[in-house]
Parts: sequence; structure tokens; C-alpha cells
Amino acid sequence: MYRAASRFDEKYKDEKCPHCHTIGQNYLMMGEEILACPLCRGVFISKETMADFKSKLRDILVAQGQDRSAWVCEECGFRAKTKAGLNAHMRKHDNATDGD
Repeated sequence: MYRAASRFDEKYKDEKCPHCHTIGQNYLMMGEEILACPLCRGVFISKETMADFKSKLRDILVAQGQDRSAWVCEECGFRAKTKAGLNAHMRKHDNATDGD
């Protein structure tokens, strides 16, 4: 039997269906933290569960030395989330050097 994840419940009040972008519905709970939208019938996991998953995944990647958000500038120690972000940061160093 399914139960409802009430929009009045503090835990589910700000849930947003990623399929139809509806906020504040009484979603149907399909499992432990799996929600179904009553309007579009899209199925998704709760924000809290997704945040836990991302945190655990990041911990695993760091432990394995595969943390992709660890792009570090060798000149100043700046940490970028992406390689493109690090490249943009490095251009600032290049521009500062060109001005001397």
C-alpha cells in the first residue's frame, strides 16, 4: 500500500517534481524515499535523499582520489569545481604577469 508525502509535512513541503516542475503537491510515496507526482505521474527521489547520495558519492570519490572538483591552482592554491573554471582562473594569473 502506498502512502502520501503531504505538502504540509515539513520534510516534503518544498519538494519539486523534476518532470513538470510542480511544487507543493501531495506526492505519492512509492518506496522509502521515492515520490510520484499526481499531475504528471513522474517518479523521483526526495531532495533530502539526493543530497545524501551526492554527499556519500563525493566522500567515495575523495577516498579513491577521483574527486573531480579538486582542480587546484599550483600558483595560489585556488580550488575550482571544473577544469574550465581552473583554466579561467589561470588566465587571471597570465593577465597579471603580462601587465608587469
